[in-house]
Amino acid sequence: MRDDPAAAALVDRLVASARIPGRAARDDLRRELRAHFDDAADAGGSAADALRRFGDEETVGGALRRVYRRDYLLAYLAKTAASIAASLTAALLIQVLLNVRMPDAGSWRLAPAFSYTAGLSIAIALAVITGWEVLRPPFRAARAATAGAVYVAVWILARRLIPESGAAFTTAAALVSAACACSTLDVRPAKVLVTFAMLAAAEYAAHATIRARFGAERALLASAIQLPVWASTLVILARVDRAFADAFETADR
Repeated sequence: MRDDPAAAALVDRLVASARIPGRAARDDLRRELRAHFDDAADAGGSAADALRRFGDEETVGGALRRVYRRDYLLAYLAKTAASIAASLTAALLIQVLLNVRMPDAGSWRLAPAFSYTAGLSIAIALAVITGWEVLRPPFRAARAATAGAVYVAVWILARRLIPESGAAFTTAAALVSAACACSTLDVRPAKVLVTFAMLAAAEYAAHATIRARFGAERALLASAIQLPVWASTLVILARVDRAFADAFETADR
């Protein structure tokens, strides 16, 4: 086995295809596969013969993924939970920093608009996470449907607990839908500018539907307040995803 690069490469591809989240478990599978090829080569006379008798790589890889599906799903759920927690924490921290005030009395307090801006930030962060999961390559209908259903469930729950939160989720959903259509779930400067304009338009439209006095200047200011939330959520998602991928792709040899 150690002298056959083709067999060694096949083992590495199969271990990667199995999508096992733990290094120790990957090492165990690698040893088992290597032992299988060693035994097959001893019985058949050559590693090449053992490779030919092994079977279709895609079929074996699919079988291994099914064996370790539960472990992968648990790791994926943990990754998603970490993304949500970090994104919501960042969104709230950004809004606290932007809304903190110190009146003449010398005591710190939050601006009256904090509850609205914080609620919209939470909705935007959740909508961005949903859009990210829906568009993640390779596209999978089951994952997209699950992400959308979870967002709608949170939306309904939020409206039951805080009736006025419905507008924030509506605005966030419309914004992220437009962003997905324009391929702007990105933090490159040009994409950020497009997002800034869409945020301003969404804020203006949301207030216009309820006949609230909300001029273009206020819409631009509101967009500038929410833009860091949008960008920070995308940065967090990209980094958590990279760490998650590295957990499977690290060199174990």
